[in-house]
Amino acid sequence: MPIPNVTTDAGKPATLTVPLPWSDSRRKAQRARLERWMDYQDRLGAGIAADRAAQLREELAELEAEGREYVNRLHEIPQDEADASSYSYESYSHPLDDLDMRRHRGESSWTKRVEDLNRRISDHDTQLEMNGYDHAREFYRRNPHAAQRARDMLFGTEDIELPPEATVPTVEPLELNRLVARSQTMVNKREVTRRALYDRDNIRTEGTPIDLDKYPAFRDRG
Repeated sequence: MPIPNVTTDAGKPATLTVPLPWSDSRRKAQRARLERWMDYQDRLGAGIAADRAAQLREELAELEAEGREYVNRLHEIPQDEADASSYSYESYSHPLDDLDMRRHRGESSWTKRVEDLNRRISDHDTQLEMNGYDHAREFYRRNPHAAQRARDMLFGTEDIELPPEATVPTVEPLELNRLVARSQTMVNKREVTRRALYDRDNIRTEGTPIDLDKYPAFRDRG
């Protein structure tokens, strides 16, 4: 349509292209496309949450297996002083220290990795309060190329194929945390026996109690 009193550089009347209003059929088609696009985002988000849960469950199973191995190996170290009477202090300490370094005291120990997994499971549980579209939106924020493809899908003309529906599995670390507590209790009991062996092998107290934490063998133990 021409614009009154406005001309081009060539002196011709300027015109403005005015889009025609959508027909009812086109409006319904675009509404249906938007709804299908939203369904796509819901399913995509649910799939992202399900993949994250599956990965957490895999890590959980690996850490549980490792924890059961520590418990089994601790059973091989006598718990009571009477059962450990054939051991010297050194022969008792070496396997206990080697095991507990990997279990708890090392930089990348099992218990530290359990703590990290528990934190990520807690974050995952919090994110499950979001709907599928929110999961998808967080994914697009971290992946701008995927966000552009989603925009092109919305305003494109090709059919939108929905991804399969996904069920988010539960991630329950209860058994893992029980293994942490159980193994720590077993280590604590064996530390008592270790101190008794140290007393037997190295210290003659004549019945006088001693603070073994003053001795190098027990100094700075985490």
